[in-house]
Amino acid sequence: MFSNLPDQPNINPPIIKNKNKEPSSKVWAWLLGFGLISGIIGLILGNVEVGNLCGTVFNGQHMAAGFYDTMAGNGRSEAKCEAKAAAQAIPTWIFIILGVVMIVAAFILKNTAGRPASVLVSAPAPTPEKSAAQKFEELQHLLDRKLITQEEFDKKRQKILDNM
Repeated sequence: MFSNLPDQPNINPPIIKNKNKEPSSKVWAWLLGFGLISGIIGLILGNVEVGNLCGTVFNGQHMAAGFYDTMAGNGRSEAKCEAKAAAQAIPTWIFIILGVVMIVAAFILKNTAGRPASVLVSAPAPTPEKSAAQKFEELQHLLDRKLITQEEFDKKRQKILDNM
């Protein structure tokens, strides 16, 4: 029936993904992962031996170096161990603290992402009540401009007098 129509290519409609997600929806997971990795690196650095006979940053046992100093009679090995341990402690604690900060930031971000920001809305300030004289002036103005009739003026005037 439609044989004279040219063949049209098969065009699929584009798939539109939901872009309403918060951009920070995955950031907390990355922060958590990097925080854990950073903390683990810090722990590994703290448990690596600083040098021969020196021990690690965390255990700080330089007894073997002290014993060597006693036997050799020079007294420099233990001091070198302490200096090396102090130098190794700086990156160790930087990685550990950075890891803790990233983990805390990840939990804060996870628990606050997607929540609407709370808005403090104050109640509108009450308008001061007009005095009877001001109300009479407004009524007279409306009557002078012929926006209300004499009957409406008299009714509203009486209502103002009754409320006094």
